[in-house]
Amino acid sequence: MKIFLATSAAITQDYRAFVEQVLAVLRDNDNEVYCELEQTGWQPIDEPLEVGLRRNLDGLNAADMIIALVAGLPSAEVEFMIGYAVARDKRIVLAKHIDDEIVPINKAVIANGQMTLVQFDTMEALAAQLTITVNAPAD
Repeated sequence: MKIFLATSAAITQDYRAFVEQVLAVLRDNDNEVYCELEQTGWQPIDEPLEVGLRRNLDGLNAADMIIALVAGLPSAEVEFMIGYAVARDKRIVLAKHIDDEIVPINKAVIANGQMTLVQFDTMEALAAQLTITVNAPAD
């Protein structure tokens, strides 16, 4: 399965470690995963925004599924990628900590059956749920 992993652009050591764990879980299950943060070396890059956007859209177009990792309020970039994935009829998974709220538009997308919600409280719980969700048959 080809997966596009949408993440916040805020790069802290803790967040990078978290994303790296998610990448490892997904790749341990023989998935091909594209993650912009990883592709750019975990550093902010000095390029026009449209260049990064094109790279993300190419990655999302090539993917079978998008997994959006949301911590707190989702970034505008993650929300854009979710909307684009809806328009492209991609499988979409929203992964969030159980203590974080879901913004209204994402609630609507979930209610419409266009996105699967995965809530977690530990990395182990997230790993187990992602493994099940990614390997579930497409509707």
